Amino acid sequence: MALDLNVAVPNALVIREIYYHGSNTLDGASYDKDRYVELYNNSGFGGRTVYLDSLCLSTIFPYNSTTGNNAWAGRDTIALAQMFWVFPGNGSTYPLHPGESCVVALSSAVDHSARATSGLQLNRAHFGAYAEHLTKHEIAAGVPSLVCYMAGQGTAWAFSIHSPAVVIFKPEMGVDAYRRDAATWERYEPGKNSGTKYWHIAKEWIIDGVECVDSPQQSIKRLPSSVDASYVYMRLPHYSGKCVTRKVEDEVQGVKVYQDTNNSEADFAYDQPLNPQLR
Repeated sequence: MALDLNVAVPNALVIREIYYHGSNTLDGASYDKDRYVELYNNSGFGGRTVYLDSLCLSTIFPYNSTTGNNAWAGRDTIALAQMFWVFPGNGSTYPLHPGESCVVALSSAVDHSARATSGLQLNRAHFGAYAEHLTKHEIAAGVPSLVCYMAGQGTAWAFSIHSPAVVIFKPEMGVDAYRRDAATWERYEPGKNSGTKYWHIAKEWIIDGVECVDSPQQSIKRLPSSVDASYVYMRLPHYSGKCVTRKVEDEVQGVKVYQDTNNSEADFAYDQPLNPQLR
């Protein structure tokens, strides 16, 4: 039986893999256009179908875990970094069945095999984060695009190569009503009355979140412990061509269930080979 995300059991949908470190060009230069996030229906064999329609993907402000402090720490809402992306659809357009993945190319949904050592064919991604006003983004024919809502200016999604805190969420009032109520959900940084206003979300809207840090010794906390009690971090240097991947907890008739205790230090393995489940 299909069940919409509005009423689905929490964590039926999880972030399975985050590749944010980047790789190298075939000539040995640093390369970061091949990064992706993979979502997964973790409800197990015989579980529920969830719909990606109107689901939102973003990262949390501050962009990096090594920022001196989190200006919004302890407040009632969580600030998004620069922009958020929304899956298109009419409510039942993009089903994700138990054991299925959805790979989102974060800047270039194209074939990177002739460009980068990662060899990723992200022209086979399920979605691309693409918008015409973001001139540093690319998308191949046949790859559907997420819808971009942006705060401030820029030519690309500033998805941290060091320490992104990634969330998938769904506003309880719907995306359109959320955006119309900018007086409530857009705010300047505390202590400022000019500059960029950042979109905010309630922590209860978060379906899953993973906090990646650069090093535990120099990190601030951006996600509440109810979403992620800790963090995961890479040991290899940047541009390693490796990722963080959720650990398998069980498998029934070929359908994997991944560990999800809302504690990324326990739930994720680091420095892992790239293994996106592409189309």
